[in-house]
Amino acid sequence: MISPFSFISFDHTEVQKLGRADGESVVVTANGSAERGTDGELYGTHGVVSRASKKTRGVKIRIGKLSIVIAAYTYGVEPPENEGALKLYATDADGAEVGSHLLDNDGTHVFNDGTDWAVRYSKLEESFNELQSQHNKLQSAFDLHTHGGVETGDGSTAIPAPSGAESTTDISAAKVEEILIP
Repeated sequence: MISPFSFISFDHTEVQKLGRADGESVVVTANGSAERGTDGELYGTHGVVSRASKKTRGVKIRIGKLSIVIAAYTYGVEPPENEGALKLYATDADGAEVGSHLLDNDGTHVFNDGTDWAVRYSKLEESFNELQSQHNKLQSAFDLHTHGGVETGDGSTAIPAPSGAESTTDISAAKVEEILIP
């Protein structure tokens, strides 16, 4: 069995504080074969593959024709603020973030920085249909109403009886606060 470590050698290590980490990290600089240059695809766990941007750098181990990425980072894309949070993101070819899904450490899902609310269509449709029905009743009552106590040529009018068509619809049940999308 071939050890993957026979393909790389460690140049030096240093301890330093990185990013927002509370403590220090051990940074290892390694040397390896760059015979193929950089690959355009990064593979993670099963079901995750991406075409890396120009600002993405990775640590990979080559075994024959196979490249195994053990870490990658796209410079300019901010990691999640909270410890334990996960961020899935997409960038354009130059590395600018164009979309993201944050699974925060409290279980909240936030899409694209949470600039709008997601809704359950069935609840929204239910409320809309009720509002439409109430509006139609009001319109019908308005179209058919008469003013009692008015004689031809008389300048006063009586207030018509209420139609009972005032809507009480509420779409708050359609709001899903855990998922935010633009």
